[in-house]
Amino acid sequence: GALMNALLHPKFEIYKTYIARVTGEVTESGIRQLQAGIRLEDGMTAPAKARILDYDARSGLTKVEVTIHEGRNRQVRRMFAAIGCDVRALKRTEFAGLNLSGVQRGQHRPLTNAELSYLRSLAGNEELGDA
Repeated sequence: GALMNALLHPKFEIYKTYIARVTGEVTESGIRQLQAGIRLEDGMTAPAKARILDYDARSGLTKVEVTIHEGRNRQVRRMFAAIGCDVRALKRTEFAGLNLSGVQRGQHRPLTNAELSYLRSLAGNEELGDA
């Protein structure tokens, strides 16, 4: 509840990493645009970390890893649209340093006490949220 709301607030700049599978071949120029920030209808995005993971010429899809710290509505999809790519699949693989390692699709795991303490410290309040 309160902890998650705090972590999602833009002022804390919590990083989120996504793997996007997009139509077309993403060029180095497109990656540079993502890295510089993209002008969207609601303003410029902050620079993203972005890198091409794979391009499948047969399907015409590129797999790109993107890390952002903002959380605007459909931001990653809109950023790719701005460079001429349609997102076909999008998966958040990391949030605030926590990743999906060892977690099967559709499953979850409890956070450790150390992870909860770390997240509370990111939100600027060691007392925020209950385990």
